[in-house]
Amino acid sequence: MGTKTIHMCMDIRGALRWGKNKMRGVFTNEDGRTLTPDEAQSFLFDCLAKGWRVIPLTHEPCEGFSYETGCPGHATTRAGAGEGE
Repeated sequence: MGTKTIHMCMDIRGALRWGKNKMRGVFTNEDGRTLTPDEAQSFLFDCLAKGWRVIPLTHEPCEGFSYETGCPGHATTRAGAGEGE
């Protein structure tokens, strides 16, 4: 019997409710630089402006990722698959 891996995502509106101070150290850009709280908040508002509801918790979304609903799930057949991915 196979298992299903589901990659995590973040609700954008939920993250905006944290307030800027709690965003410190949470977001990085593609180069690995940590965004300031102002930059992080701006990034999230830009995502909402694109019509997105969620963002992946990695820089590259998984195959089939939807910015509306997140990861569609991926069938795996080996034991322990998905752990640490």
